[in-house]
Amino acid sequence: MAATATASSAGPRYAPEDPTLPKPWRGLVDGKTGYLYFWNPETNVTQYERPTLPKSSPIPIISSVQVHQSSRRGYSPLLRKMIGMEDPTMLHQNLML
Repeated sequence: MAATATASSAGPRYAPEDPTLPKPWRGLVDGKTGYLYFWNPETNVTQYERPTLPKSSPIPIISSVQVHQSSRRGYSPLLRKMIGMEDPTMLHQNLML
């Protein structure tokens, strides 16, 4: 009796685990061609191009000029009221005595 190929033997199979693939992507091998392709089980997207991590937006960095300018604006009226003085810089001077 001759062996016959079943549909599942020509279908895709999982490639060896690749820890460098971004989650949740998986590598698959096409059963007919032997080509490696990639599958995202969450979106059901398949592609031959190796997936890359999404580019994150850069974290804004506050320059020393911006920090200096914001510190010159002074304290809020609420903070002045909370510490009980009109000029909060006096608090720092009093603590230094």
